[in-house]
Order: sequence, then C-alpha cells, then structure tokens
Amino acid sequence: MKKLIFFIGVFILLTFLGFVYFIFRDIPKVDDSDLLLSKVEIPKEENAYYPLKEAVSKIYIPPEKIKAIDDIVYKNTWDKEFVEELLEKNKDVFKIFEKAEEYNYFQFPDPDPISYISLSNESKNFALRLSDLSKLVIIKSKYLIKEGEEKEALDLIFVLIKIGHMIEEGFIHDSVIYSFGTQTKNYGLKALIEEVPYLYLSKEESKNYINKLENFKGNKEGLIRAIKGDYMNFLKEKEIVERTLRNEFKKDNFIARFINFPDDIIFAYFSYKPNETKKLIADLYRDVIDKANKDCYEIETKNYKPKVPKSEIKRIFTKNLVGKTIYDKKADNIYTPLEIKCLETLYIEAAKTLLALKAYKIENGNLPKSLEELVPEYFSSLPKDPFDNKALKYSPKAKIIYSIKGEKFFIDF
Repeated sequence: MKKLIFFIGVFILLTFLGFVYFIFRDIPKVDDSDLLLSKVEIPKEENAYYPLKEAVSKIYIPPEKIKAIDDIVYKNTWDKEFVEELLEKNKDVFKIFEKAEEYNYFQFPDPDPISYISLSNESKNFALRLSDLSKLVIIKSKYLIKEGEEKEALDLIFVLIKIGHMIEEGFIHDSVIYSFGTQTKNYGLKALIEEVPYLYLSKEESKNYINKLENFKGNKEGLIRAIKGDYMNFLKEKEIVERTLRNEFKKDNFIARFINFPDDIIFAYFSYKPNETKKLIADLYRDVIDKANKDCYEIETKNYKPKVPKSEIKRIFTKNLVGKTIYDKKADNIYTPLEIKCLETLYIEAAKTLLALKAYKIENGNLPKSLEELVPEYFSSLPKDPFDNKALKYSPKAKIIYSIKGEKFFIDF
C-alpha cells in the first residue's frame, strides 16, 4: 500500500513538474534580422521637415474661427472677407510651404518614438498644425478657383499631395508618422476630387494632371519601412515589459508576493515567454509586409481569432498569456495602414477619371457612354478599382463612378 501511495505521489509530482515545464518553458532565440532597419540620417538641408516646421509655426488661425474654417473646408460654406484675411495673414506660410516641395526627402527628427504617446510635445504640435496647414491650402485653392485662377489652384493642391507623398516615402520608421503623410495626401486628393466640377481645363492640361497623379501611386517601400519601424518600436516596448516584470520581483519580497498573490503581475511574470512572444509578433509583422507587397485585390481578408481565451480559468492555464495578450493588441489594428493605402489608390484613380470625364464633356458637350471612350486619348488603359483589379464602375445615367468597396464619386458636372 505504501509503495502504491509512493508511486501515486511520484506520478502526481512528475505530472505537476511536466505541467510546469510546459507552461514555463520558452523556445530558442528568434532571428528577426529581416525586420530590422538600418539608421539613416538625412542632412538638414535636404529634409523637408524643417521648412514645414517653420511654416506650421507661423500659421495664423483665430481659435474662435476653427469651426468656420472646418465649415469652409468640409461644408463648402464661404466667407470671402474672412478667407482674404486668412490668406493675407498666412502669406509667408504659403511661401515656405511651397518651398518645401523642392526638398528631396522627409525625416521626422524624433529619436525612435515608441508611439504617438511618447512623441515630444513639439512633434505632436507639428502633426496637429500640419492638419491646419492642409486646411489653409485647400481654402486658398478654393479661393483661386473662385477668382478664375484654376491652374494656380490645382498646382497648389498638387504640392499638398506631393508633400503628403514625400512624408509617406520618408525615412520615418513609424506608422504613426506615416499616417501624418497619408492624412496630408488624402486632404489633397479629396480636395482635388471636389474641385473638378469647377474646372475648365483643356484636354492637354487635364492629361498633364492625370499623368502627374500616376507619380503618387505604389509607394510600398515607405509603408514597409513604417511597418518595420513599428516592429522595432515593439522591441522597445518588449524591453519595458521585461524590465517592469524583473523589477517587480526583488528577493526580499518574492515569497510574500507569491504566497499572497496580490495582483496579476505575479502570474504574468511566470506566463511570459520572451522568445515565443518575439516570434509571435515577428511572424505577424512578416504577414503584414507580405500583404503590403501585394496589390490590394490580392490581399486576403483574414479573421484573426484572439489568442487569449475569454474564460478566466482558461487564462490561468494559457501558456505565454502575457505574450498572447500583446499579440492580440497588435493584431487588432495592425492591418489598418494597408486598407488606408488601398483607399488612397482608389482616390487617385477616381481623381484621374473625373479629370478625364470633365475634359471630355467640355470638348464634346456630354459624358461618354463608357470609360472605354477615354482610351487612349486620356489613359493608356482604363483606371482600375484597386479592390478587384477591374475597371472602375461607371454610370453616365446616374452620373457616378464607384468601387466594389462601396466608395462613390459623383459626377457633378
């Protein structure tokens, strides 16, 4: 009987030790060299950040007039006297802004930011004021169109698009900073789309702007740099997690903490596997980069199931719970930049199509029956919907072009 009890005891102990080993063991070190970026320093005299910084520092916008500015930009309200005041008091801002187009590169000067929260106040202010600058540019462009200076208006909008594109392609190493460029570029593209009905360009002028828009497509390199930069920022976050966990377990209070089990961080320490976590996140970022290298219609929509169970009991027995929690938070919105990039491509194709349709109508007095009539006069091939790689949908009767994604662009002319 004693032997039986002894063997049962040994069995229970071995089972427990096996369970502990399974729960607490980690995998070997992970090679993530393919996700690391080398540091690049852009000389100040070539970096568009500095003239843009100067421009945003000089912006004149009365605080009580912020809503009025948004109404002019988004709702097409108009207050000529206020607009002329804005243009007069921001003359130097526009000069510096247009000068920024002449620079070769953009690099945000913050030293390896971990997230938007960790950016300096100066950097946060730059991001907010860049949005204000974009709105001022749109207002000036609208003013120029009303004054019959449509070429000057369009050239200004194209500077805005180019600046946004430059930020996207810049050496920024962070998807948050990348998003500043995307926002700026989309301001310009949407403004262009809204201004097409008021333009009276010749066929040659329209074709010139259509060709220019082609230069702002397909900048996958900048997006991939931003994704890799985010991964490198994750490595810094990982270091902070590990340092925090180590500091929670000093020898003098380890036993007391373990016995009393005062909070979740005790269990977290034992359920965190550095190498396994690194592999989980590295594979996630590799998947994002793989999709970024594909065309939009090739990107498969994938429903990612959370790795952390909802049940508290199951969580207790979940290996690498902390690592899987970090993974779930990353996976929740990590693919968003790809979706935004595809929408941006759609806006470019829509702007090209609308410019061609407007020029066609000016020349012929009516809209074409199909977009095929615009080839090869305006396009070498039909503008495509990036979400299915087929021609944009077009209805001359409904006066609309649209995407399978549901985005609609009305032909208001």
